[in-house]
Amino acid sequence: MIKFANPDIIAAASKDYATKQDTESLTKVLEAVSTILKEEGEVFIPVLVEQDGSMSLETLLNEKRETFVLCCTSQFQARAAGYETTINRRLSDYIDMVMQLDAAAGICVNPGDDYPFTMQKLMLQALLAESQKAPYSNGIKLFKGDITTMDVDCIVNAANNELLGGGGVDGAIHRAAGPDLLAECKILMGCPTGQAKITNGYNLPAKFVIHTVGPVYNLNSEDPRHMQERSELGSCYRSSLEVAKLYHIHSIAFPCISCGSYGYPIEEATKIAFIEVVQWLNENPNYGMQVTFVCYDDEAMDVYKSIIDNAQHPDPDAPNFMSLLTGLGKDLPKQ
Repeated sequence: MIKFANPDIIAAASKDYATKQDTESLTKVLEAVSTILKEEGEVFIPVLVEQDGSMSLETLLNEKRETFVLCCTSQFQARAAGYETTINRRLSDYIDMVMQLDAAAGICVNPGDDYPFTMQKLMLQALLAESQKAPYSNGIKLFKGDITTMDVDCIVNAANNELLGGGGVDGAIHRAAGPDLLAECKILMGCPTGQAKITNGYNLPAKFVIHTVGPVYNLNSEDPRHMQERSELGSCYRSSLEVAKLYHIHSIAFPCISCGSYGYPIEEATKIAFIEVVQWLNENPNYGMQVTFVCYDDEAMDVYKSIIDNAQHPDPDAPNFMSLLTGLGKDLPKQ
């Protein structure tokens, strides 16, 4: 079975370091911790609950009799270690707390794992300072051209429900990625309309491909299914971004989903795409996602430009999306 990346990037990097014990694998662990700090991600902190209801932190002693405070990178890690009670805190807040504990030498991450990883206070302080100095930022830009050439963390595939390849963007991505992509897609057992699933990128410049299934447009403008189609198309963008966040992806390229053989009108489809993406970015202001809308021709490019222009320079007598831009500032758009 083909395996793709573990979303628990700290645990995966720690396992790699335990096996190799070299500088490169150690750097990957520190980069994983830095990523979680920049994303303002949480950790699960094991605690002991006393009879009076008070709580104390779980700790361990190393061979030098130094005390390390414990944390787990997922609920799975906490359960596997046998910790019954945990509290969730942002990793940055947790490190701040540990730095103030005179008795603590540092933290131990995933103590119940086969590959626990300890970090001294000096290392924690450096990681915290670096994450605050270079935080991630959100942004949107446009690109006209071939999505399979994009040098981003992830590209989005406008797939069909079977996820077995097809025409248009779907076929182009499968051809560029090579046969291993189809082999992994077969394991996923399809995908419902409006949802998204992730695979490796294989021969693509992008490390990942997120496959999402757009709705087929019904030409009858009076058909009430249009409300469902709009919802499904919006869900394609939102679901893709949620999957990307789960896998710590920070740059993603979208095609014009459903605008090819599925027949969705380009003006309406791009408006839905823009609204959904901007809303998601505003809901995740500190995550840091660089979104590229990839346009296959001048028509799609012009439509996106007009939507963005309307958002930035609204006509007072026409509907606009200015209220959606809160928090994006100068990051929208970059061309």
